[in-house]
Amino acid sequence: MEADAFFVISSFAVVVSVFFIALLIFSATKPKPKPIQIEDYVNSDIIAQSDYQSVMLTFDSPYITLEEAQEATDCFFEHYHEWELTKLQKKRFLFALCMHNKVNSKLILGAKHKMIALDPKMKKDIEAVIRRAIDLR
Repeated sequence: MEADAFFVISSFAVVVSVFFIALLIFSATKPKPKPIQIEDYVNSDIIAQSDYQSVMLTFDSPYITLEEAQEATDCFFEHYHEWELTKLQKKRFLFALCMHNKVNSKLILGAKHKMIALDPKMKKDIEAVIRRAIDLR
């Protein structure tokens, strides 16, 4: 066997073995995290923790009742200034509230009036979000 052929064959063997070792390392099974059940976050114990994400998780669940939606809305307005929300977060809350099928118009209009009373500068934005959400619904 010539030296060039030996070099080519040994280089090929090294590259193939490095490929298989890398394949074994990167394809090692990692433990999968337990999936989050939205139903776990819907109850009022989570809302009692009073943070924006738990209120939004409540509206992500299709299983909430009108009463739970009312609780989440009350919690949102109770901590409205305390959470120091951005305009985008306020709009997302209102959009999620309007888009949920268990929420009625009375709750939406009540939230609209409360939000305008708390932040009059956002009146046009609030009305635009509600119009878009109602049109999509």
